[in-house]
Order: sequence, then structure tokens, then C-alpha cells
Amino acid sequence: MTVGVEPGTTRKSGKTGAEEDAITAAQEMPRDMTDALPDEEVEQVRTPKFMRMRTSWTRDEGLLMRQVFSECDTIIGNTFGDAMVILGEIMDLIREPLTIEGEIQHDRDGKPLYRRNAYGGYVEDFTRLTSRQMADFFGRITIRLFAWEQEAANMRGAALFAKAAFEEQYAIAYDEPVGRVTVEGRQAIANSDAAEERYHAVFRTIVSHRADAVVRSMERISQRLKDASLG
Repeated sequence: MTVGVEPGTTRKSGKTGAEEDAITAAQEMPRDMTDALPDEEVEQVRTPKFMRMRTSWTRDEGLLMRQVFSECDTIIGNTFGDAMVILGEIMDLIREPLTIEGEIQHDRDGKPLYRRNAYGGYVEDFTRLTSRQMADFFGRITIRLFAWEQEAANMRGAALFAKAAFEEQYAIAYDEPVGRVTVEGRQAIANSDAAEERYHAVFRTIVSHRADAVVRSMERISQRLKDASLG
């Protein structure tokens, strides 16, 4: 830095001393930052820090997630049972059942299994549906969409209430500590105290997303039935 020039003073170049020093420092930096390191440290720097990243659940986490999704399946099945019935009737008509020695195979819930093609997709033929059947399915889905959308809205509301409960419990726990507690300390205490409410909010959010997915799927099926009947 030029002697006797204040840091904020503009030099002949039109830049302040700090700006010129920053430019000079940038120009002197090696293009590859690892060029400035000893050889034994280069490999360590270039090795991704996430090489040991975990990509699967632990045993306890896996058990919990299966429990969560199983509970979601139960709620969705009970709430949108008529949608599942309609979907099952359509699949029975357009798909080929999987048979072994002439006997139709079923899953553990008693639902029929369907034959798949070489690419893993189901063997389907919508031309098997008559115009009368398509009109019937289209009408049944359309008339029930009102109730399904209301149920999905209720589940979004439940998720919002669960989120509010978490935020309230977090705020209460955050304000409870007395004495010299840092902000980070208060956050840690609040997160721990409101953990149950937080995960309940997450669960309700998952259920809400599943409900929205059911409604969107039935809307698409309805549209396809309509298009096929007109075509």
C-alpha cells in the first residue's frame, strides 16, 4: 500500500488503495489453489468430502420409515377407498393378470398381480374398454372428485395445524432457559424439546402430499377416459 495515502482515498487509477490491493492479490493467486500446497496435501484437498456419504437408512431408521409409510397407506386407503376401487376395476379390464399354470397370482393384500412387458411396464390395452364402460368410469370419477378434493384440503389443514403446534412448542422452549444461555444454546434446547411436534408435522405433511397425489392421478385418469371416449 502506498505510504501516506488513506485507505479510502482514490488514487490516480481512479480506485482506492483497498481496491488496488485486492486486484493485485487476486492476480498473484495461483490459478489452481492446490498449486500453492505441498504435494502430499493436494490429494487430500481434491478428494471429495462426501466420499463416505451415507445413501441408505440405518436399521432403526428403515424400520421407522416403513412404519411411517405403512401408516400413510392405511390413512390414504381408508380416506380414498372408493378411488382405489375404481382404479382396481379399470386395471382388471385393461391389464392382463399374471398367471402360473392357469392360476391368477395375488399380492400379500389379496390384490391380483398383472403381467409386465420386457421393459418392466404393465401390459395394458385401453381398447378393451367399451364406450359405455369409459363413460361410466368418467362419470364416477368426476362426481367423486368433489369429495376427494375436500378430503385432501382437510389433510393440508391438518398439516398446517401440526406445523403451528411445532412452532408454538419451539417458541415456548426457546424462551424457557434462564441465565446466560447463548442463542445457539436456546435453539438446541428448543429443537430438542419440540422434536415430537416437528416429526408429527412432517408426518402430516407426507399424508397431505399423498392425498394431493391421489386427486391429481384420478384427474389424469378421468381426462384420459374422456379423451379415449371422444377419440
